[in-house]
Amino acid sequence: MNTRKYIALVLSNLALFVLCEPEEPLDRGWGEKIEWKTLQDGLEEAKKSNKPLMLLIHKTWCGACKALKPAFAESQEIADFSKNFVMVNLEDEEEPKDEKYRPDGRYIPRILFLSHDGEVMKDVYNKNGKHKDTKYYYGKTSEIVDSMKSVLKIGGGDASKEVEEEPEIIENNFLARGFGDSIAWVTFEDGLEQIKKSDKLMLLLIHKTWCGSCKALKPKLAASKEFAQMSRHFVMVNTEDEEEPKGSQFIVDGEYIPRVLFLNPEGKVIDEIWNEGTKHPHVKYYYSGPQELIAAMKRALKMKETGFVEIGKEEQQVDKEDKDPWWKPKDLKEDLSKGFGGHINWMSYEQGLKEAKKSNKKMLLIIHKSWCSSCKALKPILAKHKTFAELSKKFVMVNTEDGDEPKGDQFDVDGKYVPRIFFLDSNGNVEKELWNEGTKHKHVKYYYQDGDELVKAMKKALKQEGQTSTVSDNGWGNDIEWSSLDESFETEKVGNKPIMLIIHKSWCGACKALKKKFAKFSEITEISKRFVMVNVEDDSGKEAEKYDVDGAYAPRMFFIDPFTKQIMKEYHNTDPTFDEYKYAYGEPDQIVAVMKKVLQKGVDESISADRGFGSHLKWQKLDHALKEAKQSNKLIMMVLHRSWCQLSQKLKPKIAESKKIEELSKNFILVNLEDDEIPKDGRFDVDGSYVPRIVFLDSDGNLKKEIDNEDTDLDKTKFFYKTPEEIVKSMKKLLPEPAALDKGFGKHIKWMTMEDGLQEAKKSEKPVMFIIHKSWCGACKNLKPIVAESKQIAELSKKFVMINVEDEEEPKDAQFDVDGKYFPRIFFLNHEGIVQKDLHNNDLEFIKFKFFYNDDEELIYTMKTALKKLIKPPPSLDKGLGKGINWITLDNAYAEAKKSWKPIFLLIHKSWCSACQALKPKFAASEKIKELSTELVMVNVEDEFDVHTKKFEIDGAYIPRILFMDPLGNVMEKISNAGTVYKESKYYYWEPTAVVRSMKKAVDKVKTMTRPKDEL
Repeated sequence: MNTRKYIALVLSNLALFVLCEPEEPLDRGWGEKIEWKTLQDGLEEAKKSNKPLMLLIHKTWCGACKALKPAFAESQEIADFSKNFVMVNLEDEEEPKDEKYRPDGRYIPRILFLSHDGEVMKDVYNKNGKHKDTKYYYGKTSEIVDSMKSVLKIGGGDASKEVEEEPEIIENNFLARGFGDSIAWVTFEDGLEQIKKSDKLMLLLIHKTWCGSCKALKPKLAASKEFAQMSRHFVMVNTEDEEEPKGSQFIVDGEYIPRVLFLNPEGKVIDEIWNEGTKHPHVKYYYSGPQELIAAMKRALKMKETGFVEIGKEEQQVDKEDKDPWWKPKDLKEDLSKGFGGHINWMSYEQGLKEAKKSNKKMLLIIHKSWCSSCKALKPILAKHKTFAELSKKFVMVNTEDGDEPKGDQFDVDGKYVPRIFFLDSNGNVEKELWNEGTKHKHVKYYYQDGDELVKAMKKALKQEGQTSTVSDNGWGNDIEWSSLDESFETEKVGNKPIMLIIHKSWCGACKALKKKFAKFSEITEISKRFVMVNVEDDSGKEAEKYDVDGAYAPRMFFIDPFTKQIMKEYHNTDPTFDEYKYAYGEPDQIVAVMKKVLQKGVDESISADRGFGSHLKWQKLDHALKEAKQSNKLIMMVLHRSWCQLSQKLKPKIAESKKIEELSKNFILVNLEDDEIPKDGRFDVDGSYVPRIVFLDSDGNLKKEIDNEDTDLDKTKFFYKTPEEIVKSMKKLLPEPAALDKGFGKHIKWMTMEDGLQEAKKSEKPVMFIIHKSWCGACKNLKPIVAESKQIAELSKKFVMINVEDEEEPKDAQFDVDGKYFPRIFFLNHEGIVQKDLHNNDLEFIKFKFFYNDDEELIYTMKTALKKLIKPPPSLDKGLGKGINWITLDNAYAEAKKSWKPIFLLIHKSWCSACQALKPKFAASEKIKELSTELVMVNVEDEFDVHTKKFEIDGAYIPRILFMDPLGNVMEKISNAGTVYKESKYYYWEPTAVVRSMKKAVDKVKTMTRPKDEL
């Protein structure tokens, strides 16, 4: 071909391709239903149509803009009023330079209204705004609507022209039940009649009087004008308690509540209309607020316009026009990946069947829908997952969308939810035994939320065909049998083997040095046969963060219980050199010593996962618990809960953090049953199968029905507990009254048993005052009233852990026989439980019996001396972050924040962290931080800080991180380092300016919060 002709042809094709590129939509996420214009076109259109212009100025990086955008886009009121305006939104560099568009500053977002001749209407601003120096800032859609109405009134327009009238209150609306008195509610029976006659859809809201989530939803729906207006297009029904209609069609994916279903005029549930914005895809018909429900109502109306889904037929009616966009090149080959990864060899279903037969490979089939938000969320996860891409080469890969879904009962194993993923054999038959075994949602077994779950199933499918690949030893010893982390949880139970996990880096010098020694150490090779051995190199992401117990250093080694899948944190390197890096090792003999300790204890098949109720508590499987209860004659406390239940999730940290429950739990065998583990025979359903509920069983496994929550105000759900105090009360009912621990030395003094006292001393670092006496001893009897009646001893005792032991309780330890076994004798111990021999009676009369006391004067003197010697002055709370700031402890901060109605500033750091050390001097030197700190409750926590809840690990356990809490103790997740380049570590700060920005946001946010009445 002639060179010039070839170049001309290439250029013409390039020009055609450029011309065919799609224009960026002008809505930019602010609402597709609004007709948006560019500023130039908008000004011309306003002049021509005599309409006012609404100008929205925003930035792609702006947090406040991102927060306002979805509410703006979903507001039907704004969409309706927008028809009376010329609508313009400007992003980033599009912001005009003219000062008239900055009446009081360049903050964002700001909304200006212009007259038809392009002049800014400065008098139209946010009259309800709390920030008078930023008048054109709007944080709520209702504020924007108010200004739009004001503009229309100024211009002589009708503010109600394009919107429906204000909903009126319906008198004696008994059927509203709190969901909105301005809505025309009817009974279910009347509703069925009305939808037949009117050809409307029915909105059916199923709820219960005792349900907390239902109660939370009521005021939200009742307050929504938009929901009330939308309700006019539906026949509105809400059923309470026994009114719930019977039939399997009303239990699409479970019997949870509240749930909202849409029915066609024939009374059939339209199961395609569900909450697509939900975070809980296993309960798709659950709605937590009006906006989610309004979005579903709009989809239902759109479906009604285009045709109903016909029940019983295999195909459903689709949009009448299903054309490609005008800009899509006509000659391009169809993209079969559909977003699941263009680098993977995808085929159509028909091609896949032929290829599977020909190659004798399994098919992996993903069934998804274009409208499904869960499907959309899964696409980028799989597209970026390297292991998924690698394993895909061993399968025939197929994904089907919308009408391409294959027909047949074998694809509806447990429902028609999406996405669902199946494995087919080479003959095209679904292998039903290959499902998501790690899912918490057992009623939708073929639903996968992330790549790791799917990879696990793919490996299992390959294992059936003997295709599993050998796991690399990565230099840690090829004589050892290595498993992947996923496989380790599948294989370990056969031999009750603990898992040994080594986390290392390919670039780490310490890792390279240790692995050579490890691989050559014959004792490790031998003992490793009794473990499931795993090594993970260059770990990253959320999965890796689980194993950052005390930092992300390398190498580090953990031992994991295969049954609970939790790290056995008590097994670590005891060499003092490694105090700050407990799970690091320098020599093989250190590793062997800990491996032997783990084997000595072993792993217990009876242990169950804590599931958030407290890993420090011993939870058992039900069958094992019943056996142990019989043998030990102990009672069982059983928590029944669901993975999807919000009330269950709220109860978890309350139980986990309760010291009193932890203390009393030693007298019980603890069981928690989740989802399918709850017996279906109804033996624990005294007054219903609601969750969460807590029941108690005797040692024979019989339910103690009389032990329920006496303090509940819910008559029909007596085994529902809301607070730890309610649970503690029921636990105490079952325990015998403890014997008085004072034994005559004073009931007003807090006495403890020796076991509990020594533990408390370690924990609190308090010294111990320890009295050894006998019931028959006259001198002991004389001392008791002296101690009991001394106000000074009582006051000083608050600074000690107080223990007294009588008769057989006397310890056999030789440290208590310093100068004889006379009675009484009083010792002072440090918090480690070691007797301090130099703390004794200095009266020369008792030179032979130095630990004997017969009056309060000498005892008080020794107590004071002990306090001076044994109590360390409290460490400075500033920890290098600035002495000029009023720092307080986290425990005190909660009370102070409520009292002063200020946000809590929480900085989490470690003494060994170099990034933390780098931040400290900058933080301490910042005058702006010091000045702003008076408007917050300031807390910093270091090293030993740990909580059983993951409340402060929103996107990881990295350090340093700074979080803000509102005065009620809730983490304000949206306040993060907005300018950070570390998008996966949003709460990491390295500059004071960024900290100041977030501090201001937190203060401003709390100012907008309504203070609860009981806090005023």
